[in-house]
Amino acid sequence: MKISKLKANDILFKVSDEEITDIVFKKDNNYKSIKSDIGIVLGGPSMIPNRIDKVIELYNQGLIDKILVSGGIGFFNRDKKIPEACKLEEYLFQNGIPKRDIIVEQYSKDTFDNIHYSLQLLEQYYDLDELSFTLITSEFHLKRTLGLFTKVLHNPNLQWIGIKDGIHDKEIWNRTKKSRLLIYKELIQLIRYAKKGYIEDFDVKVLKKQ
Repeated sequence: MKISKLKANDILFKVSDEEITDIVFKKDNNYKSIKSDIGIVLGGPSMIPNRIDKVIELYNQGLIDKILVSGGIGFFNRDKKIPEACKLEEYLFQNGIPKRDIIVEQYSKDTFDNIHYSLQLLEQYYDLDELSFTLITSEFHLKRTLGLFTKVLHNPNLQWIGIKDGIHDKEIWNRTKKSRLLIYKELIQLIRYAKKGYIEDFDVKVLKKQ
């Protein structure tokens, strides 16, 4: 069946943990250590230090020219005053990244906005078709983010990295109630995005739980 046909209630009653893992998590990173013009880091859970430390590492290795941090004050943010991107920007400053190499998108409220607003911002200064990208987000968030990115910008020169945080990772996400809830939410968002046409619909194999 297509993921767009999966209902939220099915997550509790039909979908096993193994099937959820297969649906939510992308099977591989495709990072090839090729230099990119732009490294895009999305705000969200474990953005500091997990996601942002990786882009700093790549920048210091000369594998990224400029860093774009994306994230405003989303619906689930506890801090309603400081946008996520501003926190990421400050962390970059503290770790020696010069202001000239940082691009800040601070108005997005969700993943859809992250991608659309980031590309709209870059389009003001660059020809998107000429840019190369490294996309960095959490491992559990990668499939939906990539689906959005490639739907908006066809055939991009793109590498991606899914960052592990020791809590929501592919191998251990079902060990705690809090982590399990976040992965359930990610699955629901994948269903929602596919239904709305934000990402390409894709096949899933779902059997009843034993």
